[in-house]
Amino acid sequence: MQVYQDLEIYGNKEDLLKFVELVTDSLDENWNRGKELEDDIKSSSVGDSILFCFIFNDPEKRDLYSSLWLALSGNNKLYVSNIVPKERGKLAYAEYNEIMNTFYTNFVKDLSQQVGLECKISSGIQSIKDWLSPEVAKKLEIFSALANKSTGSAHPFDQKRWFDFIVSCHKEKCDLDVYRLQRWLIEEENWPEDNAVELTIEYEFSTALLSFYDEY
Repeated sequence: MQVYQDLEIYGNKEDLLKFVELVTDSLDENWNRGKELEDDIKSSSVGDSILFCFIFNDPEKRDLYSSLWLALSGNNKLYVSNIVPKERGKLAYAEYNEIMNTFYTNFVKDLSQQVGLECKISSGIQSIKDWLSPEVAKKLEIFSALANKSTGSAHPFDQKRWFDFIVSCHKEKCDLDVYRLQRWLIEEENWPEDNAVELTIEYEFSTALLSFYDEY
């Protein structure tokens, strides 16, 4: 399913700051540095991160007019923290990723190599196997394939398979949040939205309870 891409750049702080200035000097007619927005952010509390704003304003793509924010964290990492549309509430996954990839291809890819920085960009398409081990993913897929989608985990056999997935996920400390689980159930497995929401609530409560038990 489609997801928002992540872009991360690693190096020492001095090189990362140099990189930001190189990007600024290399901007084409469709981009500009949003220093006024940066100054507005500095006047409020934003933690320990330093934020840099780059505005995408391609006249042929007015509907994508947005500000891309880079954040420099304390652990020597520069990353895209968000892309915020200027004239509407939200960007679709494909739109967000189009802006991200334009920025990466035009400025980040070559300039990061010039400075000797490590750069990572994630895929815009991910599956449940990107968040779970093959074994745990298989248990979730079996549950979804065999469960009665109108009753969720109510049937004893379905509940057993559901609990098997949750316990296995907890044991492996899986990186699966409720939002991604809900999207997967609805978009990939065609679960009714109400039942998918109920399952994610069960998942969130169960994993929290298991974590509490481990520390008890």
